[in-house]
Amino acid sequence: MAWAIQHEKSDWGKFMRGKYLNKHNEWSDSKHSTVWSGMKFALKIIRKKQDWFVGNGKSINIWKDHWIGDQPLCDYISPKSPIWKKLSATLSSCIVDGQWSWPAQLVEITTRLGLHLEDVKSPNIEKDDEAYWPFDDQGKMTAKSAMEAIRTKQ
Repeated sequence: MAWAIQHEKSDWGKFMRGKYLNKHNEWSDSKHSTVWSGMKFALKIIRKKQDWFVGNGKSINIWKDHWIGDQPLCDYISPKSPIWKKLSATLSSCIVDGQWSWPAQLVEITTRLGLHLEDVKSPNIEKDDEAYWPFDDQGKMTAKSAMEAIRTKQ
């Protein structure tokens, strides 16, 4: 269900994102229910562990999504810092004329972290970004593959 909330293009998925995502594209803390707290836990795991096929870059947050390396950039630096709530830049801001145009600061940060921007596949601006679950051969999240990813700390 958490995967569907995060990624479905259905009216239901749009409604849930509209209701529970705040202006910083973070899941709301103001909804008090045991179901919602469990769902938020699952959504955080999904965001950190899912991978992306980069299209136009509009759906991928540079800092909070896993698009380079083994985890989101914010987790390499300081995952608990409140600064991440306000950072909402997407990979689309790094695409000029269909090619990567990395800001100097991002190059410096990734270089210091030992990450290689030259290994990021070229964007496909004709397509939307597509999330996939790397722990399943079909790229779809299942309860079994999610539990396995959590259990083995992949």
